[in-house]
Amino acid sequence: MGSTPTALLDLTGASPSNQAELSVEMLPGRTVTIGSLVSFKVTSKKPGYVVLMDVDAAGRLTQIYPNTASLIRTTRSNGNYVKPGSSLIIPLPTDPYTGVRYVVSPPNGQAMIVGILSASPVQILDLPDIPAEILGKPEMVLAYLSKRTSELRIPDQHDQLREAKWSFDAKPYIIQ
Repeated sequence: MGSTPTALLDLTGASPSNQAELSVEMLPGRTVTIGSLVSFKVTSKKPGYVVLMDVDAAGRLTQIYPNTASLIRTTRSNGNYVKPGSSLIIPLPTDPYTGVRYVVSPPNGQAMIVGILSASPVQILDLPDIPAEILGKPEMVLAYLSKRTSELRIPDQHDQLREAKWSFDAKPYIIQ
């Protein structure tokens, strides 16, 4: 196990915002078995672009939506846009070509699904894995992701890099 630089774990001032009242639910529930298919229901009180990240029991961070296949297959440039007050089901059962299919994989243990909503268009987030020191501590994992995300800049309509407004929701789940 390598050591993580202290600055990377300094979570001072990292308080995840959820001004959009973003909510992520796992369907059918938060206890799953390896090999099972899972869907997600995302709702928000404000419009925005949703990205779903999975944190596995070992701390590996994987963006599961949108993914490369879903970005290639969609005909809409804003396929991950969520309207206020409506639900976004991922994958959408009526659209087998979205390219999103989440199959639960090892390792067993506590994992977490994290929804991140940006008011500005965003489709891919490049974030580091979760340090071992904070695994199993959902509030610290969320603070860590909030801090790393706050460092990202998104181009505006004039290609100027701007700080984005983010909302977060996370739900721990158990892989049996």
